[in-house]
Formats: sequence, C-alpha cells, structure tokens
Amino acid sequence: MSINPSSLKPIGPLSVGNVVSTGLRLYRSHLKPYFSVALFATLWVVLPFVLIIPLVFLFVSQTLGFSTLWLIMPLWLVIFCYCFSQYLTNSALISRLGFGELIDKPETVNMGRSQLNSRNWSFLFQAILVGLLLLAFYIICGIVALIVAGILGVVLSLINPTFGTMISVIIAVFIVLIGLSWFYSRLWLVEVILAVEEESQVIPSIGRSWELTQTSAFRIQGVFLVTFLVTLPIVLITSYLPQIPLSYMEQGSTTYWTLYIISLVLSFAGGAVIMPFWQAIKAVVYYDVRSRREGLGLQLRDWQSP
Repeated sequence: MSINPSSLKPIGPLSVGNVVSTGLRLYRSHLKPYFSVALFATLWVVLPFVLIIPLVFLFVSQTLGFSTLWLIMPLWLVIFCYCFSQYLTNSALISRLGFGELIDKPETVNMGRSQLNSRNWSFLFQAILVGLLLLAFYIICGIVALIVAGILGVVLSLINPTFGTMISVIIAVFIVLIGLSWFYSRLWLVEVILAVEEESQVIPSIGRSWELTQTSAFRIQGVFLVTFLVTLPIVLITSYLPQIPLSYMEQGSTTYWTLYIISLVLSFAGGAVIMPFWQAIKAVVYYDVRSRREGLGLQLRDWQSP
C-alpha cells in the first residue's frame, strides 16, 4: 500500500497521542512488510524451543542419558543466542524502515537487512548489557523503596497498623515501577540508534539514548502507557484468554496438549502483530527526540516546503 510520505511527517515536537497515532499510521501503511519481518523474527525465537522438544522427549524416554544431555545443552545455548540475535536484529530492522519513511529515505526490507546483518551479535550484546543495567537499577530502586516504605510504615502504624502496612506496600511498588519505567525510557532507543546510525557501537549507543531522552523521559513513559492500552485487547485475546480453558483440562491429556499448543501459536502470532507497532512507535519517538535536540524537524520542514 503506497501513501503520501508527507502524511507521516511529524512537524515539530509531538504529543503522546500524536506519537502513537503516527506510529499506528506508519504500521498500517506498511502492514505487509513490517508484519513479515516481525513474523520472521518470531520464527527465529521459536526455533530453539522447537529444537529442544525432541531432546526432552528422548530424555524422558531414557533414550538420552543425563551426561549426554549436558554435552548437548551448550550447543543448544549457542543456537538460542544466535536465534535471539536474529530476533533482535529483525525487530530493530522495523524501526530502521520506519525511520527511513519518516525522513523520506525509504528502504526495502532486503536493503535494510543487508545493512544490519553484520550487527547481529551487537544487538544481542546490547540487549544483555541493557538487561544488566535494568537489573542493577531495579536493585537500587528496591533498596530505596524498602527504606522509604519502612520509614513511612513505622510512622503510619502509630495511627493504624493495617493502614500503615497497606500504604507502605503501595508506595514501595510505586517507587519501583516508576523508577524502572523512567530508567528504561532513557535506554529505550538503544536498538534504534544501533540500527540507524551507521557509526554507532553497543556502549556508545546507550550513552546516545541517554542523551537524546534527557528531557523526554516522562513523555516516553506516557507513550508506554498509551501504547500498552492500545495493544492490550490483542494481548488479552491471543495470550490470556486461550489459557482459561487449560485450567479446566486434565493435565497431560491429549486435549490439554492440543489446546496448549494452540494457545502458544496464538500467543506468538499476537506478538508478531504487536511488535511492528511498538517498533514503529520507537521510530517516531527517535525522530521526535532528534528533532528536539538536533533540529531534524527543521530539515524535514524544508523538505515539505513547496
């Protein structure tokens, strides 16, 4: 489906609603290529789990010994890491394609993939590093939350012990959630930067994301919330509702495993539908923060001038 590129060009800083609506239009206008990339990425991440099924079967049937299994698992782990790197690369590819549309430098899927194939392992190392940073910050938030909630709980318990406990727990959870979402919003663009900026590297891309989102963290949190609400119906239908019948089935029965496999397929399909939307949103946010900090929007306004 072809569209007028100018209909996707955001002029100036975008509100949360405009970011989400622009991302939705971007995805809808390129539904087939974006979804095909997302489906390809999903198949990559499913592959190692498909490969482990015969290993489990052979182990349960005692055809495969425990010592042999331990020798095979490192190979499976290498396969998993490679497949996950492919998943991350294809996910970032969608954002690269979206950003190309926004700046009127469109690429085909094959063109974009050829630019990113050499960075497969970089996306994996970047994801691991970001995960470790999030874990470290989670620990810090947890410590702060415990201290604040503990002090508040002691003070409020003098008035009403039950009320004090309830409030302290709510405050602790609030601190952790808000803190983590703020920190993650500062690192949210790392994969887009690595995918779009040709000279970027793993560690500098993290610093680059931190710099670009310096004044936009809370707005990005708003984008998180709105995008989550938009995609929630699909998540409920594909991931949670299919799990309900399983609770009424006898575990281990043929019907149970049939429904379980169907629920897994629906869950992965739902993920493939949602992924391009999130990645398109990232492309729009990346464009927007660069417009704010580097004047990219002025360049696009000149492009749009008659």
